[in-house]
Amino acid sequence: MYGRRTYENYIDRPLFGATTKKLNLDKDGDKIGEMNRWFHPPYERTATSPIYDVNIKGASRMNTFEISQQSFSLSEGHHWKLEQNGIEIGEIIGSKGLKEKHKIELHSESFPHILIETTWRGNGIISINDKEIGETKVTGFLINTKYITETEAINNLIEPSLLAGIIYTFWSSHTQR
Repeated sequence: MYGRRTYENYIDRPLFGATTKKLNLDKDGDKIGEMNRWFHPPYERTATSPIYDVNIKGASRMNTFEISQQSFSLSEGHHWKLEQNGIEIGEIIGSKGLKEKHKIELHSESFPHILIETTWRGNGIISINDKEIGETKVTGFLINTKYITETEAINNLIEPSLLAGIIYTFWSSHTQR
């Protein structure tokens, strides 16, 4: 579908969206890392409900990353800070307002511009530097549910486990609008 070689990554989708359970990251059938969602204490949350508090920690064989929510409002959308190995390397910004399609964008000097945006079919299109390189979708119902991602080769652009974290952030914040 995309480019010469398509890579399929998947993340086990939690039955309940607000789980903090560790999720395995798989690429072409091999475990490449793990991640989990975490929540700020109630007095530190940017919104009153924990469902709007989307924060992700992840690890691969070589790096750790953390996506921590800095703010959220329906009119201004989500805003996250991205850290790799404890160093801030960028920000992720969500769509603003209720009328705009759900999307998130990575802005970083360390990585290319990444955009994930929903389509009318309910999947997400992944673009790097304004070039469509893949898609992500949800499969399964109640059992054996997963977030599936198919992309062109991206290893030289962004670490697959970090992209998986950004995709998990996309899906975790998707129903919060």
